[in-house]
Amino acid sequence: IANEALTAANEKLKTNFLTSIKVFSNLIEMRKGHLAGHSRRVADLARKIALKIGLDEHDTQEIFVAGLLHNIGKIGFSDALLAMPIHLMNEENLVLYRQHPVHGEHSLMPLEELRGAAAIVRSQLERYDGKGFPDSLSNAQIPIGARILALVSDYDHLQAGTFFPRRYSLEEEKAYIQSGRNRLYDAQVVDAFLSAISDVVEEVSQDAVIAAANLQPDMIIARDLITPDGLLLLAAGHVLEERLIEQIKKFEAARDAKFVIYVRMN
Repeated sequence: IANEALTAANEKLKTNFLTSIKVFSNLIEMRKGHLAGHSRRVADLARKIALKIGLDEHDTQEIFVAGLLHNIGKIGFSDALLAMPIHLMNEENLVLYRQHPVHGEHSLMPLEELRGAAAIVRSQLERYDGKGFPDSLSNAQIPIGARILALVSDYDHLQAGTFFPRRYSLEEEKAYIQSGRNRLYDAQVVDAFLSAISDVVEEVSQDAVIAAANLQPDMIIARDLITPDGLLLLAAGHVLEERLIEQIKKFEAARDAKFVIYVRMN
């Protein structure tokens, strides 16, 4: 009984740690609405790719945390630079932009538990052919987590339209990622991405969208519950109970807004 209690307490600590990291990642996303959810989407897909490649639980967890925190180095950006699509940046802006992974690493290094994630964050703009930033690493010199993060972040930017003047469709995104094989991205990561994204499309089709008024105890939040202005209200995986359901309803009424809530049955 004592062992089971300790195991449950340890799992709760892990869950609380990850939820705290998710809240921390909101710091940058709160500044501009178009970034809302980016870090959480990147982290979730990066974890799926890590599992496809066969990485162990520890490495997969570090990659997930790095995904949540990969933009933390942008916290010092001006509002203008933060809102500027990459394709509109001049050389001066690009120099500033390319330094954000280094600033992110420095921000995370004081916490011993995050030093592995910090190393991944530093190398997220490296290219597989060695023409990236800040250290011009290539191939296996780039941490596997950073190779995954580079691809997934680009994929999400293509969806959001922050790379190019328009948003890409899923097929266009796949083609763009494929064109970067062994140049921008590790071929192994590309293959794992293509497999993972097919799984994601299937998962999305199984998630049910439900109104707050229809929530029931024992339903599971399938995706992070985000307010319309980009704040994390509940992390994915929460099992709903009456108290939480009432809080969601009250929050929705206070904001005079309808949440998009994805659930799965327990």
